[in-house]
Amino acid sequence: MKQSKTSLKDISVIGCNIGPGSFTGLRIGLSFVRTLAEELKTKLFVSNSFYMCLTHFLYNKNYLNNKITIIILLSAVKSEVYYKKFVLDKNFIIKSSANQCIKKSELDLIIKNNHGVYIIGNAIDEQTFISTYLKKQNIIKTFPKAKDLIKIFLNTNLYTTVSTKNLSPLYIRHTYY
Repeated sequence: MKQSKTSLKDISVIGCNIGPGSFTGLRIGLSFVRTLAEELKTKLFVSNSFYMCLTHFLYNKNYLNNKITIIILLSAVKSEVYYKKFVLDKNFIIKSSANQCIKKSELDLIIKNNHGVYIIGNAIDEQTFISTYLKKQNIIKTFPKAKDLIKIFLNTNLYTTVSTKNLSPLYIRHTYY
């Protein structure tokens, strides 16, 4: 804030990622965001890690005129990954799967049944995916960044406005291990 010569009173909107991600990290981060938004009486925008990866991928590649399928894999725990599949046409989402947590052992079957897709995310082990089903250039390791969240809020509709009372993490994993 010193570098930009701003103060807390200059903040008129707060954006945050609601997950999926670390259970404890999400709870702490969202508690901070909730408190800050309440104290500053600001608007609160939320998006999620899937949309951040998707935005990062689309802004760094040119697929404007193509119909493409993208599978996003994000790190989870216990040999699992968070999974979401998107079908896009000219960069518009025309179909998406439910948010899921799946075992890494199930990925080969998913990839086999979805050849020609792009696999992106931070849970990518290239050795797992280099098979007859995918071209190496269709596997892109990406990590969601704060600047991707900013792009979402400025350039897309992949976010929601929420009240501080309705701010909650995106939990996908079951917690009965």
